Amino acid sequence: MTPKILTCVLVDDEQSNLDILIHYINQIPYLELKATFINPLEALAYLLKSPTDLLITDINMPRLSGIDLYESLRFHEQTQVIFISAYVERIIEAIQFSAVDYLQKPVLPERFEQATRKALILVGMNNQSFENFPTEVLRTAVKNSSILSEAEMRVLVLVAEGSMTTEIAMKLFISPRTVESHRLSIRKKLQLPSKYTLIGIAQYLVRVLKY
Repeated sequence: MTPKILTCVLVDDEQSNLDILIHYINQIPYLELKATFINPLEALAYLLKSPTDLLITDINMPRLSGIDLYESLRFHEQTQVIFISAYVERIIEAIQFSAVDYLQKPVLPERFEQATRKALILVGMNNQSFENFPTEVLRTAVKNSSILSEAEMRVLVLVAEGSMTTEIAMKLFISPRTVESHRLSIRKKLQLPSKYTLIGIAQYLVRVLKY
């Protein structure tokens, strides 16, 4: 069951960035800010004693990067992470980690809420499955949904509604071959194993992410 409140900790070595994120958090009712840190080493000491649901951290910081900070907390399995950076190359570096999302500065409020909503869903997941999907498959789909293109998202929504390839092609004014290409791309991006149906994962994503 999805929790009603998500506890979170902010880490950024610039107070101005922290102030913006604090403002965003104060506008989101399901987020509870437990602490903020400019010094990542102090953040690590706090988190080792007081695990939180969600760590929101800048990547490029002195003495301890956001990536190193999260690596030090990996045994706290309940802690999800959202990485933030002004540098695209640092975000690319962080992609290998199982993060909820990756946000580029300046962070827009809409993207921030989208990322935290993903975290809310992931924290609330348990060992129960949806339409016979293992939890890990659902987690991966939620995390990777942000990389779907707009065209792929339109196809995904129609798949969730039960539309067949020819129907989707007519509704979107594209060829059936293009629809099939989008379907294959969606499966690949969501890392959906072949034995699981696309309609099942599409219905799940549409429901929980409110597409």
